[in-house]
Amino acid sequence: MQASVAKEYSKGNSHIESVAYDLSRFDNRRRVREALENEPSVSTHGDARARTRAKVGTAAAAQTAARPRRMKLSAFAVLSYVAIFALLMMIVMNYMRLNEISVTAAAKASELEELKNQTALLKVEYEQKQNVDDIKSRAAELGLYAPTSAQINYIDLSKPDYAVIYEQENESDSFVSGISRIVAIIGNFFE
Repeated sequence: MQASVAKEYSKGNSHIESVAYDLSRFDNRRRVREALENEPSVSTHGDARARTRAKVGTAAAAQTAARPRRMKLSAFAVLSYVAIFALLMMIVMNYMRLNEISVTAAAKASELEELKNQTALLKVEYEQKQNVDDIKSRAAELGLYAPTSAQINYIDLSKPDYAVIYEQENESDSFVSGISRIVAIIGNFFE
């Protein structure tokens, strides 16, 4: 079907060159576009020079297609890659820290469980050693006895408590002793 359309097109428009096999026209690379723009247009279909030009154009397009493309990176792209790499490294470091903390927490939890077990064992041992009969026999060996009611005195605190202090003061000595106390206080402050 395409071949018949191409034949009808070439029969009806003999002055226009067929572009069905010229794939270089659809190549959007800059070098190929510039080569096609600089190439003079062909007005006759039987001209040998036009055919050689078309072959040269397709050969140039094939050469440019065979060359490796140089990739141009902008500064923004480079900074974006660096920022992404830095964020990825931060995520990896945080996962490492999280792993370390979880290992430490597991170790502390097992240590806490072990200490709870030791506490329970020590409480049982303490209660076993607190036998009242053993304490009474040991106190009797040391000469200790429970206090009797005659040895216990109770103080009545319901009445107010007061105290009287008697001191002899001389009028002449009080003034001199007051000044000497002030001088002693000032001397202690600066020491």
